[in-house]
Amino acid sequence: MPPAKKAEPPPEPPPPEPPPPEEEQGPPSPSPEEIAERQKAEQEAEEKRVAEEKAAAEQKAREEAEAKQREQQKQAEQKRKAAEEKARAQREAELRKSIEAEEKVTAAVSSGALASWQAQITTAIQRRWSRPASARPGLDCTIFVTQVPGGEVVNARVDEAHCNGDQAVKESIVRAVERASPLPPPPDPALFERNLVIRFVPNE
Repeated sequence: MPPAKKAEPPPEPPPPEPPPPEEEQGPPSPSPEEIAERQKAEQEAEEKRVAEEKAAAEQKAREEAEAKQREQQKQAEQKRKAAEEKARAQREAELRKSIEAEEKVTAAVSSGALASWQAQITTAIQRRWSRPASARPGLDCTIFVTQVPGGEVVNARVDEAHCNGDQAVKESIVRAVERASPLPPPPDPALFERNLVIRFVPNE
């Protein structure tokens, strides 16, 4: 009797197939909140940049304005100093001129030139005086005479408080001064005086 065959083991099931490889995926899409946050950050950065540029421009404008103002102040100070120097030099020149004129007048007075000129004026007035009938001996009157360069008389009046003649005498003296115009010129132009005070004492 033939030996019995051993039962063959059941075939092993095939190994499971590996799962298909997952496709590579990129970063996840940002959410609406993330997009809004990113846009806000970009807007803030842009606003900051614009503000910084504006501040820089304003600072530059202020610096330029300050520099311009300093330059204007410097020029104004230079002009002021130049004007002061010019005025000082002019005052000194006028002072020197005045001192020289005073010295010249003093020298002329000391030499008797002024007294001589005043005597010439008095003589010229007396020569043109017509004695009125009411004139008394010992007539003594003070006359105020205003003249312009060249000797032309522009005003003449008798000092009421210093004249012992009557109205007719006073009027005759004023007419004499007017007839004597132009008055004799001074020997030195430095002696010229616009307003003269003349003592009128006619020879008897």
